Amino acid sequence: MRTLIILAGVTLLVQSGCGRSTDASPDSRKEAIRKFIAGADRIEIYLDRTARPDWTVPPGLVLTKRSDIADLTADLVLAPKKPCDCGHSRTIRFWRGKDVLSASICDHCFDVIDEESVVSRVRVTHFKMPERFWEKLCRLEQEQQNKTSE
Repeated sequence: MRTLIILAGVTLLVQSGCGRSTDASPDSRKEAIRKFIAGADRIEIYLDRTARPDWTVPPGLVLTKRSDIADLTADLVLAPKKPCDCGHSRTIRFWRGKDVLSASICDHCFDVIDEESVVSRVRVTHFKMPERFWEKLCRLEQEQQNKTSE
């Protein structure tokens, strides 16, 4: 009888919400990501996938001017999407002081990577790549390539 009471108590806790994961709702996570990116003071764009996970390859493009960061991130509206099996061509890291948020990106994906998740595996939140953000990013990369080839 005692075992039955304990089991019933555990079931009650789970059904009432105790013992659930403390992860934020998708909307609050999306808002936290948006706020972090909006407050970034440095953006690093890695053009080569080999930059992950040890970050030994230098970024192909670095933005530190507040106006450049604001211009790029102004059109970063995050909309959830289902994961796909594409090979992402770039990694982007948004720095805010010593804190960093990384995303694996391509022309249609903006997948935020939480490498320091409470759980042992990497957590990824999948978003659609905003078209205007991608266009601006490609333009910045082209300008950087033009500068280095001169």
